[in-house]
Amino acid sequence: MDTRGHLHELDLPFPERVSPDADRARRRSLGWMRDRALLSERDLAAYDVLRLDQLAARAYPFATGASLDLMTDWMGWYFVFDDQFDSPLGRDPARVAEIAAATVEVMDGGPRSGPPDPLKDAFRELWERSVVGMSPGWRQRHRASWTRFIGGYAGEAADRDAPGPPAPARYMAVRRATIGTDSCFDLVERLTGLEVPAEVRRSARLTRMADLSSEVVALTNDLASLGKELASGEFHNIVPVLQSATGCTAEEAAAEAVRMVAVRVAEFRTLAAGIPELCHEYRLTDEDEEAVRTLVRCMEDWMRATRDWSLLTGRYSEAGVREAERPRPWARIYRALW
Repeated sequence: MDTRGHLHELDLPFPERVSPDADRARRRSLGWMRDRALLSERDLAAYDVLRLDQLAARAYPFATGASLDLMTDWMGWYFVFDDQFDSPLGRDPARVAEIAAATVEVMDGGPRSGPPDPLKDAFRELWERSVVGMSPGWRQRHRASWTRFIGGYAGEAADRDAPGPPAPARYMAVRRATIGTDSCFDLVERLTGLEVPAEVRRSARLTRMADLSSEVVALTNDLASLGKELASGEFHNIVPVLQSATGCTAEEAAAEAVRMVAVRVAEFRTLAAGIPELCHEYRLTDEDEEAVRTLVRCMEDWMRATRDWSLLTGRYSEAGVREAERPRPWARIYRALW
């Protein structure tokens, strides 16, 4: 059953924008994923159905050339990494914490050690490509974003190991981390060369807008992936979480998720209307003001891109749901751990 129907009910009043360089980035990234041992030759066709180039091209519609290549490679790394935990490994908090710690060490320039680890090696390359030319303050913030994201997998593993779904508040706190959008929002500054001043990025308004857009992305992804996750026995999704907490039906829970998105989008737009006031308050230069506006557009693009990509990718189609009943072919890099 295709469970993506509720995506059409989402009101995301942001323009659809797509980079014109998506097809070229698609072809190149397939080779990059294969050459980094993240995909085998026989995995390429199944992976290509995901159309992660379209997610990158819609989330960063202004990006072309090397900039879009970087983001398409990041998308590939993220989804291959994420799929490792659709297995018994994803229910072992201690093992997941070990993987998270080893990956985080890469950002501190830790030496290559131990057996070959294609995911860690690819992460090292992507990190180095991402931080070049950026300020120490931005690098520190970006490191914190990635640390929250990777560390969130241990939280998910603990929730899966529990006797029942987590409470909604606990679920959303972990989900904000594992959706990974904080690092994605950081990277728009890398792609444009426009860094948001640190004190402005930490402001209550931009912090709240980032949280709201992250939750919209997470809830949208939950609605898109519900069928796939239920087929694979995964209950870390807002629909079963709400069912467990309230005793409602799956349809009622999905409708509530749609309402949750609407509430967050409305608050985001209200806060966005106050961006000129924020820029005036901090007496920003024209360049810094453009950096802030670019960041806000990135948040909008991510909300719209997640919904639109979810409707076109094979990951959440009826065939994708059937495939979810067994591990994806590339979800074997950490198989020795489970």
